[in-house]
Amino acid sequence: MQTPESYESFFGAGTKPADWTEAAPSLEEIANVLKDQAHRIKEFMPQQFDKQLITPFTNKAGINFTTIGETFLFSFYHEAMHVETIKQIGKAAAAQ
Repeated sequence: MQTPESYESFFGAGTKPADWTEAAPSLEEIANVLKDQAHRIKEFMPQQFDKQLITPFTNKAGINFTTIGETFLFSFYHEAMHVETIKQIGKAAAAQ
């Protein structure tokens, strides 16, 4: 949904900072992309939730996805896991 193509090489499944071959986007750039995301979702999603995926898939955790809505809801859960990890890393760094 209109995120920079380079984000896949930085943040796609199985990627890690140790493997990056170019400078990552700045925190400010990522924050701006995420701020715009809310607007894009509001425009795109209401009519899309029940649409079947062209190619259903199963993720590494064994969860099957057949509709756009299923993938969208899972992304909220998955993103929250990352946010919590980032918070915990920040707390640990601050305690040092």
